[in-house]
Amino acid sequence: MELRRTLIALVILFAFLAIFYMAGFKIPSFNRPEGELPDLSARIGLIEAERFFENGTHTYSGAIDKPTPCYSLETEALVRESFPEQVTLRFTLRPPKPDVSCAQVITPAPFKIIFDASAEAKVDAALNGRQVEFKVSEKIATSTGELIEK
Repeated sequence: MELRRTLIALVILFAFLAIFYMAGFKIPSFNRPEGELPDLSARIGLIEAERFFENGTHTYSGAIDKPTPCYSLETEALVRESFPEQVTLRFTLRPPKPDVSCAQVITPAPFKIIFDASAEAKVDAALNGRQVEFKVSEKIATSTGELIEK
Protein backbone atom coordinates (compact mmCIF):
# COMPACT_ATOMS: atom_id res chain seq x y z
CA MET A 1 0.00 0.00 0.00
CA GLU A 2 2.85 2.39 0.92
CA LEU A 3 4.63 1.62 -2.35
CA ARG A 4 1.48 2.40 -4.30
CA ARG A 5 1.15 5.84 -2.63
CA THR A 6 4.78 6.61 -3.37
CA LEU A 7 4.35 5.66 -7.03
CA ILE A 8 1.19 7.77 -7.34
CA ALA A 9 3.00 10.76 -5.75
CA LEU A 10 5.93 10.36 -8.18
CA VAL A 11 3.57 10.14 -11.18
CA ILE A 12 1.73 13.30 -10.05
CA LEU A 13 5.03 15.12 -9.48
CA PHE A 14 6.29 14.05 -12.92
CA ALA A 15 3.00 15.21 -14.50
CA PHE A 16 3.33 18.65 -12.88
CA LEU A 17 6.91 18.98 -14.05
CA ALA A 18 5.93 17.96 -17.58
CA ILE A 19 3.08 20.52 -17.62
CA PHE A 20 5.40 23.31 -16.40
CA TYR A 21 8.00 22.36 -18.99
CA MET A 22 5.50 22.30 -21.87
CA ALA A 23 3.95 25.59 -20.73
CA GLY A 24 7.35 27.25 -21.02
CA PHE A 25 7.77 27.80 -17.29
CA LYS A 26 11.37 28.68 -16.57
CA ILE A 27 13.14 28.51 -13.27
CA PRO A 28 14.29 32.04 -12.44
CA SER A 29 17.96 32.59 -13.07
CA PHE A 30 20.29 34.57 -10.87
CA ASN A 31 22.07 36.18 -13.81
CA ARG A 32 22.20 39.96 -13.86
CA PRO A 33 19.48 41.69 -15.92
CA GLU A 34 20.27 42.52 -19.54
CA GLY A 35 22.25 45.75 -19.76
CA GLU A 36 23.26 45.89 -16.09
CA LEU A 37 27.03 46.21 -15.72
CA PRO A 38 28.96 44.38 -13.00
CA ASP A 39 30.72 46.33 -10.25
CA LEU A 40 34.39 45.64 -10.99
CA SER A 41 35.77 48.55 -8.94
CA ALA A 42 36.88 46.21 -6.12
CA ARG A 43 38.74 43.94 -8.55
CA ILE A 44 40.10 46.77 -10.71
CA GLY A 45 40.52 49.63 -8.26
CA LEU A 46 43.37 51.33 -10.12
CA ILE A 47 43.78 52.26 -13.76
CA GLU A 48 47.26 53.30 -14.87
CA ALA A 49 47.87 55.32 -18.02
CA GLU A 50 50.52 57.28 -19.83
CA ARG A 51 49.64 60.83 -20.87
CA PHE A 52 50.99 62.75 -23.80
CA PHE A 53 49.88 66.37 -24.40
CA GLU A 54 50.56 68.42 -27.51
CA ASN A 55 48.78 71.46 -29.02
CA GLY A 56 45.63 71.13 -26.90
CA THR A 57 45.25 67.39 -27.53
CA HIS A 58 45.50 64.87 -24.69
CA THR A 59 46.34 61.24 -25.40
CA TYR A 60 45.95 58.66 -22.63
CA SER A 61 47.06 55.10 -23.28
CA GLY A 62 47.53 51.98 -21.22
CA ALA A 63 45.94 48.63 -20.54
CA ILE A 64 43.15 47.49 -18.27
CA ASP A 65 42.76 43.91 -17.04
CA LYS A 66 39.57 42.21 -18.23
CA PRO A 67 38.25 39.40 -15.96
CA THR A 68 38.09 37.10 -19.01
CA PRO A 69 38.97 37.51 -22.70
CA CYS A 70 35.24 37.53 -23.54
CA TYR A 71 34.58 40.88 -21.84
CA SER A 72 34.54 43.86 -24.22
CA LEU A 73 36.14 47.22 -23.40
CA GLU A 74 34.64 50.54 -24.46
CA THR A 75 36.20 53.91 -23.69
CA GLU A 76 34.98 57.49 -23.88
CA ALA A 77 36.17 60.91 -22.72
CA LEU A 78 33.48 63.10 -21.16
CA VAL A 79 34.71 66.71 -21.26
CA ARG A 80 32.69 69.13 -19.11
CA GLU A 81 33.03 72.75 -20.13
CA SER A 82 34.63 74.86 -17.40
CA PHE A 83 38.06 76.23 -16.81
CA PRO A 84 39.99 74.19 -16.24
CA GLU A 85 37.91 71.51 -17.92
CA GLN A 86 36.71 68.56 -15.85
CA VAL A 87 37.27 65.34 -17.82
CA THR A 88 36.10 61.85 -16.90
CA LEU A 89 37.59 58.94 -18.81
CA ARG A 90 34.84 56.33 -18.89
CA PHE A 91 35.85 52.69 -19.10
CA THR A 92 33.05 50.20 -19.70
CA LEU A 93 33.71 46.47 -19.38
CA ARG A 94 30.74 44.53 -20.75
CA PRO A 95 30.42 40.86 -19.78
CA PRO A 96 29.81 38.20 -22.41
CA LYS A 97 26.35 36.78 -23.04
CA PRO A 98 25.36 34.17 -20.41
CA ASP A 99 25.48 31.30 -22.93
CA VAL A 100 29.08 32.06 -23.96
CA SER A 101 31.71 29.85 -22.39
CA CYS A 102 35.02 31.55 -21.90
CA ALA A 103 38.42 30.78 -20.38
CA GLN A 104 38.70 32.20 -16.87
CA VAL A 105 41.96 34.07 -17.37
CA ILE A 106 42.69 37.74 -16.74
CA THR A 107 43.44 39.41 -20.06
CA PRO A 108 44.96 42.88 -20.56
CA ALA A 109 43.04 45.10 -22.99
CA PRO A 110 44.92 48.08 -24.43
CA PHE A 111 43.20 51.45 -24.64
CA LYS A 112 43.91 54.83 -26.18
CA ILE A 113 41.72 57.86 -25.49
CA ILE A 114 42.24 61.16 -27.33
CA PHE A 115 40.43 64.42 -26.55
CA ASP A 116 40.94 68.18 -26.78
CA ALA A 117 41.18 70.30 -23.64
CA SER A 118 43.52 72.80 -22.01
CA ALA A 119 46.78 71.67 -20.43
CA GLU A 120 45.28 72.38 -16.97
CA ALA A 121 42.32 69.99 -17.44
CA LYS A 122 41.45 67.89 -14.37
CA VAL A 123 41.11 64.24 -15.38
CA ASP A 124 39.62 61.32 -13.42
CA ALA A 125 38.40 57.84 -14.37
CA ALA A 126 35.27 55.73 -13.93
CA LEU A 127 34.84 52.00 -14.50
CA ASN A 128 31.29 50.84 -15.26
CA GLY A 129 29.97 54.09 -13.80
CA ARG A 130 31.97 53.95 -10.56
CA GLN A 131 34.96 56.15 -9.73
CA VAL A 132 38.32 54.38 -9.59
CA GLU A 133 41.81 55.55 -8.73
CA PHE A 134 43.63 56.89 -11.79
CA LYS A 135 47.43 57.00 -11.89
CA VAL A 136 49.05 58.89 -14.76
CA SER A 137 52.67 59.08 -15.88
CA GLU A 138 53.63 61.96 -18.16
CA LYS A 139 55.38 61.44 -21.49
CA ILE A 140 57.16 64.08 -23.55
CA ALA A 141 58.38 63.95 -27.14
CA THR A 142 62.08 64.21 -27.88
CA SER A 143 63.45 65.96 -30.95
CA THR A 144 63.45 62.58 -32.74
CA GLY A 145 59.72 62.08 -31.97
CA GLU A 146 60.37 59.36 -29.38
CA LEU A 147 58.18 59.48 -26.25
CA ILE A 148 60.03 59.36 -22.94
CA GLU A 149 58.91 59.70 -19.34
CA LYS A 150 58.94 63.23 -18.00
